[in-house]
Amino acid sequence: MWPQNSFFQPPALEKVILGFRQAGGDEDQARKFYKYYTDKNWCLSGGAKMTHIDKAIFGWIKRNAEYKKNSYQNHSKPTHHGPYHDPLNGKKDYSEPL
Repeated sequence: MWPQNSFFQPPALEKVILGFRQAGGDEDQARKFYKYYTDKNWCLSGGAKMTHIDKAIFGWIKRNAEYKKNSYQNHSKPTHHGPYHDPLNGKKDYSEPL
């Protein structure tokens, strides 16, 4: 689907959306991907120009799925003892500066 050559030409948003749909992603992910890499001038983290958009799409979808999985797991654990938990039990001392 993506031509592989040494002269990189940024893809149109419509092609990215189509690539995401074919890879099992959705349009929202495709738009975020497109904005992210457009802002980075279609460069990878090391500064090299992107040459394999299809691989980047698969990686984006995979990382998104892992993020959602981890985010869901982290939100299922209680993080505090209630809405009004005060670890100092009201004994705050404001007489000393931080």
